[in-house]
Amino acid sequence: MKRIIIYNTILIISGVCFGMLAYFCLSESQGLMLQDFWGQSMQQTVDRIGRDTVIWQIFQKNFQELLRIYFFGICLLGIPLLFIVIFTQGFSLGFLCCFWGGQSVLLALMQCCYLPLYIGAASLAVSFANILLRNQVANPLRQLLKYTLYFLILVGCSFILSCIDGVISNLILQKMV
Repeated sequence: MKRIIIYNTILIISGVCFGMLAYFCLSESQGLMLQDFWGQSMQQTVDRIGRDTVIWQIFQKNFQELLRIYFFGICLLGIPLLFIVIFTQGFSLGFLCCFWGGQSVLLALMQCCYLPLYIGAASLAVSFANILLRNQVANPLRQLLKYTLYFLILVGCSFILSCIDGVISNLILQKMV
């Protein structure tokens, strides 16, 4: 399990590095266009939605990612897909942290709180998929229930992080726009 966690951590950190590299490869005009687009869309978003909606949207996004990781852990061919999901999570995090770093460091740091959640979920999914592939399951239903329970705990943690992120993000976005 330690190897899986280390591998997923390296995978997500490499994704972050590539995301940062992609941000710095943007030309100045592309960066300004992206900031203008982001500013306009945030102005429209902040004007029409409240804190509860922001929390719900953040939780819904995280829940979908966790559900995707959960199902990839059950699928026999899910391990390569898990690695792709983890890398793209790191890539988008690296890009957004560079982009938001100039706007709000706290907003960028809030996105980093989800890293342990995704690393833990991917590690659980890879270890469960390995158990299935090696056919080392004495009682498959019990292992599946245990796997599902761990993911429900991760969903609960995701909800708590989403609430914190939603409150902070809503306050920051109202001040920025």
